[in-house]
Amino acid sequence: MKYEPDPEELGLYWASRETPLKKVFAYRPESVYANVDVDLNGVTLDTDKICADFGCPQLTAPDNIIGTTQ
Repeated sequence: MKYEPDPEELGLYWASRETPLKKVFAYRPESVYANVDVDLNGVTLDTDKICADFGCPQLTAPDNIIGTTQ
């Protein structure tokens, strides 16, 4: 991923400017839906409503996630 939106920097564009470091390090892989807070337009999202509308499957094998602490 590109850290800065610079044409000389190698990497993909889709996450630049939209993902601050605070959000990166606060990510909780054991509950992906708990990371939902706002959409791309900055509108606040409600995790309970998203799960009610679309269903939110739970992690069934947390041992498969490596490199994080619990």
